[in-house]
Amino acid sequence: MRERSFYEQTVAAYMAAVDSLDPDAVMEFFGEDPILVIEPAGLVLRGRGEVRGALAHLLSDSVGMRHEILRLIVDREQSRVAVELNFGNTTKAGVTTVLHDSTHIHLDADGRFTKVQFWLGHDLG
Repeated sequence: MRERSFYEQTVAAYMAAVDSLDPDAVMEFFGEDPILVIEPAGLVLRGRGEVRGALAHLLSDSVGMRHEILRLIVDREQSRVAVELNFGNTTKAGVTTVLHDSTHIHLDADGRFTKVQFWLGHDLG
């Protein structure tokens, strides 16, 4: 069983990779057959190809993202993490959004993500 610090560091590094707008860096966190769920849209993407494609599309439309981690709830026995955060994004069209958000991450035995589910929360702006 991993220590809490492993989950804290992994989540922080993942969020930093997303903020770098580099889909290849983000995909380094995912295992071989990941699932990405985007709520409340109900979008479910399966496999590295679909997940990378969706992330590449989202990241390519951005000129800057910022994830501010507020709290982590770690289930060490199930290797799962719930993240409460504030998310900021500015698109290439100049639209800025600030959301109060949550992300839920499931990890495999190697510490790679098997499932990431994020909720696009309410706008704080």
